[in-house]
Amino acid sequence: REERATLQQYLVSNKIFTDPTKSGLYFIPTKKGRGAKPDTGDMCQLYISVKELSSDELLYSNFGERPLDVEYGKGFDTKGFREGLGMLSPGGKATLLVPSWIGVGQTGREVVAPFTTLVYEVELIAIRSLDEVKKDRAQYKIEQEAEKKRLKEEEPTKIIEYLKKENITIEPTESGLYFKEIVAGKGDYAIDGNTVTIEYIHYDLDGNVLQSSYEDKTPFTFMVGTGAVIKGWEEAVKLMKNGSKAWMLLPSSIGYGDYQRKKEVKPYSPLVFELEIIDLKK
Repeated sequence: REERATLQQYLVSNKIFTDPTKSGLYFIPTKKGRGAKPDTGDMCQLYISVKELSSDELLYSNFGERPLDVEYGKGFDTKGFREGLGMLSPGGKATLLVPSWIGVGQTGREVVAPFTTLVYEVELIAIRSLDEVKKDRAQYKIEQEAEKKRLKEEEPTKIIEYLKKENITIEPTESGLYFKEIVAGKGDYAIDGNTVTIEYIHYDLDGNVLQSSYEDKTPFTFMVGTGAVIKGWEEAVKLMKNGSKAWMLLPSSIGYGDYQRKKEVKPYSPLVFELEIIDLKK
């Protein structure tokens, strides 16, 4: 009942006068497409974003990134999403309001609570055959491997140039970690088995903040020596005491390696962090 009331309030506030389908889906076209709609077995090339009705924070989006290929008729995402996708033609775009009874249901999904209405932005770029998609994926894999090779080769130069630009002259540890204490802590150094709570800021090599637990109000707690964090963090916290604050540069070998963490952190990316241990328990 509460979900329905929230949904009605959203419709009124956003001046949405579209009638729902029989299932309860609100399909709001924002761009008209052309041609036949998807049929079972068609491969749909898509851009998708999804968020909760009551939040502006995106749960997922691939807009501006590589399109997603979904086989129509398979159990991808929610029932409401699949219904909305079937109403689009290639080139078309729509907003879908998917209430929980055709969405996340009474149990919810991962980070989405039960009885939550979801809002999708969906763009159907093209409908393709499975063979076309397989060829595209094979070519993409070749391109990705070539890109990874280039990034791996460039990483040492990026680190040298960054250190020179920032006038950093400290020597790295055996693993390649560059570590500099900013604020001294008290007590013993963190060791395996200790539980530490840290605040952190993650920068790119240009000094832009990519993530900050201070801003997000999300300090992170983990047990040292359990592999819960990247190798560079494990090594760094063992050089710190409770209350310590430090700057560090991690080469990808003790960072995320050849894994693309997110859009801004590509494979073989050096990582720059400020870490602060705000609590240490033995």
